[in-house]
Amino acid sequence: MLSTLILNSNLKISEAEFRFDQLQKHFKSLNLQYAFGSEDATGVIKKIKYDSITNKFIGFPTPLDHGVPIKEYYHTDSLDTLKLWFNSIDKASLLNVHMIQPVQSATQNTIPSSFLLSAYGIDNTATANDILQRWWYIFNQCLQRNIRIIVFATDADAQYVRAMRLMGGFFASLPKFPVHQHQQTFTVKLKSRWPCFFLREQQLLLFFQDATHLATKWRNHLLSSTVELRLGDQSKYRSTICIALLIMQNLLKLIMA
Repeated sequence: MLSTLILNSNLKISEAEFRFDQLQKHFKSLNLQYAFGSEDATGVIKKIKYDSITNKFIGFPTPLDHGVPIKEYYHTDSLDTLKLWFNSIDKASLLNVHMIQPVQSATQNTIPSSFLLSAYGIDNTATANDILQRWWYIFNQCLQRNIRIIVFATDADAQYVRAMRLMGGFFASLPKFPVHQHQQTFTVKLKSRWPCFFLREQQLLLFFQDATHLATKWRNHLLSSTVELRLGDQSKYRSTICIALLIMQNLLKLIMA
C-alpha cells in the first residue's frame, strides 16, 4: 500500500529523509496550520536492495542520532565495508513510517489528505528517550515552518507509552526539560464530572493510540471464532470481561430485531 502511494504520487523519497520543506508547501496550498503526527511500524520482508540513484544500500536498520534516523548511512564504494555490514548487521524487520494529517478548518467540508513525512528500516531497539527526541525534532522542524503539531498518535508499545507519559506528565516527568512551561503550551479544561480523569492542564502535545490500528485489532478479535477479546486486568483473568463472537451475534440480533 505504501509503495503504491509513492508510485501514484510520483514521489521521490529517500530512506530516512524527513520531507519538511515539501510538507510546508503542502500546508501552504491548503492554507492550514495545525496537524496530527503519527508514527507506526509495519513488518517487511528482510532483504537488502541497492539504490543506484543515491548509491546506497537499503534494508539495514537505520542508525539513530539523538532519536533521528541518519540519512544515507549505508553509502559505500568499498566491497570490504559492504561485506562487514552483511556479516555484522541484521536486516531490518520493520519499516517505520511517519505521517502528518492536516487538521481542517471550521469552514472546510472535506478532510485534507495526509502527508508521508518519512520512512526507514528499523529493528525495534529504539528507547523511549530516542522516541522523545525524535518527536521533539519533528515538532520543532514543523514549528519553524509555521506548522503546529498538536497530537502524536502511535501504537501502545512499551517504549511509546513511556515517551507519552513523560511528555504528557502522566505520573512521570522530565526534570531537565519542563515541557509544560514551553511558550507553545495550551490549557486543557476538563469537565468537573470527570474526577477520575487525570491530565495535566498545561500541555504542549496530546497523545492518542492509533485509532485505525486499535479498531482493526478489536475487529479481528471480535470476528474470530477462536480468539476472545478480554477487557480489564489481564493479570486477574477472572475479573476480565469476555466478549466472544457468540455474544456479538446475540447483540446484533437484539439491535436488528
